Amino acid sequence: MKKVSFFRSAKTLSLVAGILFSALSVSAQSVKTGEVPKVILDNFKGQFPKAKSVSWEKDGDRYVVSHKEDQSVAKSTYSADGKYVKTAISMDQEDLPMNVFNHIKKQYPSYESLTYVYLIKEPKDLQYYLVGVSVPSKQLQADMRFTLIGSLISKTEQPMPEAQTAENANTPEKSGEKAPAVKDKKAGQPKADAKAESKADAKADAKANAKAESKNAAKAETPKKSRKTDPFLISEDKVPANVLKMFKKRMMNASDVRWYYKPGDSIYTVKCVVRDQQTLGKFSDKGKWISSRTELEKERVPSAVYKTINQFYPSYKFVSAGKEIRSDKQDFFAVEIIEKANARTGGVTTLYLDKSARIKYIEEPDYQIADPSTKLTAEEERMEKKLEKEFTKDRKLDIYPVKSISADEIPNEIHKWTDLYYPEYVYKNIRYEEDEDFEKEGNIYIILIQRPGVGQPYATVYFTRTGKFLKLVDEFRSEEEIEAQMEAKRTPPVVPMNVAAAFKNRVTDANDVSWNKDEENHWVASYTDKKEQRKQTAYTTDAFWVFTRTEIPLSKVPSSVRNYIEKNFAHTEIKECWSVSDPQNKLYYTVNLYNKKTKLRFNMSFTQSGKPME
Repeated sequence: MKKVSFFRSAKTLSLVAGILFSALSVSAQSVKTGEVPKVILDNFKGQFPKAKSVSWEKDGDRYVVSHKEDQSVAKSTYSADGKYVKTAISMDQEDLPMNVFNHIKKQYPSYESLTYVYLIKEPKDLQYYLVGVSVPSKQLQADMRFTLIGSLISKTEQPMPEAQTAENANTPEKSGEKAPAVKDKKAGQPKADAKAESKADAKADAKANAKAESKNAAKAETPKKSRKTDPFLISEDKVPANVLKMFKKRMMNASDVRWYYKPGDSIYTVKCVVRDQQTLGKFSDKGKWISSRTELEKERVPSAVYKTINQFYPSYKFVSAGKEIRSDKQDFFAVEIIEKANARTGGVTTLYLDKSARIKYIEEPDYQIADPSTKLTAEEERMEKKLEKEFTKDRKLDIYPVKSISADEIPNEIHKWTDLYYPEYVYKNIRYEEDEDFEKEGNIYIILIQRPGVGQPYATVYFTRTGKFLKLVDEFRSEEEIEAQMEAKRTPPVVPMNVAAAFKNRVTDANDVSWNKDEENHWVASYTDKKEQRKQTAYTTDAFWVFTRTEIPLSKVPSSVRNYIEKNFAHTEIKECWSVSDPQNKLYYTVNLYNKKTKLRFNMSFTQSGKPME
């Protein structure tokens, strides 16, 4: 069964690197590599030693080279004396930070699409995103620039090219066109001849115009072949007055309104646009509102919905989604997905999910459930119970909007990885979505981390939904440096025999022991005792005991410590608390703190009475 959705099909934005440059430089001419000055070739090869598919153009006194950069199409520009100017790398819009979309939606609520997306690199490590935004409702095109974490730098606006073309077509004078060729005919003629010629031309023009009007009229009278219209499409005058009254009350300022009614049915359906969103409404023939379904943009779909797709349909991809508000309070999400292997020819599967993103109904391509409230067959009920049972196992996953993921909501395994390899970095942007390099993983975490401060190094890390490390992209360190560090961390340390013996003599009830070295080169044993408490004991390389600390549940953090933090540190919460003993001090506490506003983690120590220690 071929299924036609009310919602728009999801489209993958295909970017062509030449869009920006062709718009700005129509005079660019192709040149052979041998025609490019040696200083420019040397600088390019030094800067991009692995460049492929290289081709050159000359634009005025500048040279522009097209090449592949990390599997992406790029264009780099050099001045005539060989100085590097900039590089524009084409990107998919899905790779932009979520903050970019938030800014665009705020600036242009009715924007239709992104016409191009580039990562621009300039000298002195200056980098930013250049995004073209199409806003047909305002007949303009906006060029917006963003930092790498999605902060708006600047924007410029200009009329849409389509609007300018249409205007020029109607007014030749504005387009720079000259008068028709008849003017040339008159050049150099005596005034009398010119006047006679003018009258002749006027008669000829009148005759031609009359003939054209007659032809157009005949053409207008001939019905054009058109696509087959929906048999249930009706005009507004056939909609009951009480239905129209409720419609105008529920959907004020609706536009592009189309009504549908199936003879013998008691439901009237309307498709329209409300607040720039495609909307479908249902009303009873007595004027009662039944439901409203609104199309959801991809970034506004709750990540719990994506997680459900990833859990039960890992080989499928998201197509579109809508949220339905119902008079019976049984609101739900309607999500369309399609199998990746048959994306071009396969049918669409529709999932109906409740507010918690649990699957309630499934509409496969081969059959159709008319409405989510329709009763299920025995076989469908059996499948639903199976899905519900499996989905319950997955309820430990947090539910949060995809556009507002915070560091508190990611798996703990990600925190451990960051603390191990990038302990001084903070989380700058966290996304949970699909990535073409890891299609089999479904939605994954894509996290931008950066050292605190202005213009500091950054890196992008990819993790599965359970926190398993996938990939690291760090432009500030070589691949050899990264691999050496990770290999050193991966290799289990060989604990000196004297340290292992000292630990065994001191701790007799340790389970699941693991060793590592801390920043002060101490050997630290992590384990659980017979009470299943998490503990850590540290020794010097000479087997001298340094400290032992025991984790305290957050509910049992001393009130004096908690009160001090609440009073002196706004927007800060306790992530971990440990009681510590060492040879020099009595028992004291150390706490791991996280500032939700600055996204910084830091540690503090307190005496038993709750006073901070230096």
